[in-house]
Amino acid sequence: MELEKTHNVRDLGGAYTEDGREVSYRKIVRSANLINISSADNQKLYDYGIRTVIDLRSVDEVQNDPDNIQIAGINYVNIPIFKLSETDAAHHSQNRVKSGYQQMMIEYTELVTSEFSQRAYRQIFDIFLANSAAGQSVLYHCLGGKDRTGIVSLLFLGALGVNQDQIFADYYYTNFVSCKIIKQAFTEAKAHQASRQALLDLESFMTAKKTYFDRMMILSLKLAVLSHI
Repeated sequence: MELEKTHNVRDLGGAYTEDGREVSYRKIVRSANLINISSADNQKLYDYGIRTVIDLRSVDEVQNDPDNIQIAGINYVNIPIFKLSETDAAHHSQNRVKSGYQQMMIEYTELVTSEFSQRAYRQIFDIFLANSAAGQSVLYHCLGGKDRTGIVSLLFLGALGVNQDQIFADYYYTNFVSCKIIKQAFTEAKAHQASRQALLDLESFMTAKKTYFDRMMILSLKLAVLSHI
């Protein structure tokens, strides 16, 4: 879905489950943040059937940069995946001692294993399950629509029985639809004479990687097994 003031917006419909069923369109939509969306963007979301927006960002992120939802018919709810802003562009701390890649691997572990995050997923799935009206969609997002949004997508598609290859394809597609944003970030970093390590960290923060996905998938499977023991 092309919007004027955000990116990485796409319907999760069209994937096929292991038993041959197709995930419905106009039910579940993922995106990057809606901080600067225009009036036209708001109308386009509403016309598409968006009636609920779930903001996965932390409370401090939302307070600093709230979503620009302008249409009363779109219900907004904030369900933080982390207590504090711990993913996406929030990594740009001068006090961080780990590399960007190491930090991301830690946070992808927490996305699955944190009890705070697990409670958030239950709330999110309750909203998904209550969305029974025809043509009515739920949109969820974080900042860049990659990490926190990615784990919700993985859990949702996995629960429906979509195979791992299709789930990974959806996760990795973020790199293609976000390429302009990523290129712009690198251009600005180089203009400010960022170090080689800073550029490597930026790449780790802004791109979807198979190692991140594998960390989520493996831990999710382990938790699923443990829950049945």
